[in-house]
Amino acid sequence: MAGAFSVAGQETRSPLSLWRRFASVSGISESKFFAYYETSANGTGIRVGEVLAPAQPMCLSGDLGVARPLQSFQYVATDTAKTVLDSMTQLRAASAA
Repeated sequence: MAGAFSVAGQETRSPLSLWRRFASVSGISESKFFAYYETSANGTGIRVGEVLAPAQPMCLSGDLGVARPLQSFQYVATDTAKTVLDSMTQLRAASAA
């Protein structure tokens, strides 16, 4: 794991409106974005809040007890999450949206 972030909010809009709002921070090409939403009338964009990073990348199985790579998110035990998050450095504070 290379980092974590808090969710500052979410916005559900048409794909075109989402692209216009989030393209500059999306991390995906326009063609892949619209291919993903090709059959969707709406999509949801996540506004990223506080961004955290460990001093060194963490091992999913050894540090977090996660048996297989995850697709989007993974629940971990509260004490494990607290220990991991407390060890991370804040890269960006949550901004007021």
